[in-house]
Amino acid sequence: MLLRAGFLVGELLLSPQRAATRNDISVMPIRIRLWDCDTNGHVNNARYLSLLDWARFKLFVEQDLWSLMGKRYYPIVQSLEVSYIKSVLPHDLCVIQSQILSWDDKYLYIDHQFYVKEQLCTHARCRVAVFEGRQQRQALLRLLATPPKRPESLDLWTSYLNKKKSETGAHLSS
Repeated sequence: MLLRAGFLVGELLLSPQRAATRNDISVMPIRIRLWDCDTNGHVNNARYLSLLDWARFKLFVEQDLWSLMGKRYYPIVQSLEVSYIKSVLPHDLCVIQSQILSWDDKYLYIDHQFYVKEQLCTHARCRVAVFEGRQQRQALLRLLATPPKRPESLDLWTSYLNKKKSETGAHLSS
């Protein structure tokens, strides 16, 4: 796992290639290993979350958001929804495509899709807040210019999260 992380960080730091626009898709191919899988023989649910973290990191570097954040700011996943469509198995070459769908004053909305042999296996959507210390920083997101038009499914998901907050009394940021 540490070796894989080292290769990814090295690739990102040495690669001159950067995404041209905020709509560009970041692609992260990864070979699934036995230790990525659970006793049922497919990728463990927790491992998906770890792979999503790496895919987001790669996306932020390619979009030049990582340098924009500097050492003062850091992204925190506020909400995450994962749909498992088809099992990803040991030795599969999995391609994770990540894209910033949109943003607002508080959050970045990121879409992740896991493919094996061009077949969609897993879809994840996450809402990411940017923090400085314990304070959420909205000004940083304003530097990204005008966001693209939000997909209807993103509006529905955001409405669902807000409704869940009001029904449960949870202290989720909206």
